[in-house]
Amino acid sequence: MTPEDQARQRLMQSLQREQENRQAAALKAQEKESAAPAWRRRLQRTLRSHITGILILSVIVLGGVGTFVIWFGQNTLDRVNLTDTIKQFCSDESNGKYSAAYQLVSTRVRQTMSESTFETASRQSHLAACSLAQNGEGAQIADNRSTVAVSYVIATGDSTNATESTGTMTLVRENGGWRIDHATGIAVLFF
Repeated sequence: MTPEDQARQRLMQSLQREQENRQAAALKAQEKESAAPAWRRRLQRTLRSHITGILILSVIVLGGVGTFVIWFGQNTLDRVNLTDTIKQFCSDESNGKYSAAYQLVSTRVRQTMSESTFETASRQSHLAACSLAQNGEGAQIADNRSTVAVSYVIATGDSTNATESTGTMTLVRENGGWRIDHATGIAVLFF
């Protein structure tokens, strides 16, 4: 081999090594590029699953809070309506509005006691006032029934003499409202 041929051969080998190096560098660059999207895809999948989990948890928590708020609101409204019925009954009784008080008793009571019998018993009871223990907050509402502790003021003779008595009123839910179904603690007015 001549020196020119040797130089040519070295140049060819050098060019071939350079081309192999370029190909290797390009292959490494391709590997890096293909590895980055896989990493990003894993990150996106992880983020997506965490965000989905957080959203599901949020829906569950908000659903629970919403259910509690609805229950609490309904329970509070029931308690207000229940105490309003008792207060109205006591007011009607103490003001001699026996017909109005009779409308606040349950269907069961109305079936067992006529309005005239109720009015006679109401006049004899001399109910001057009544109040709810703890303003009705202790009332336990179960199903469509509730029993509430009540204090009664019974007028005896003139307005200066009065005795206090305690008892309970049991109410039932009828036609969307509360009606008095049973009363204890009033000697004459019992049902």
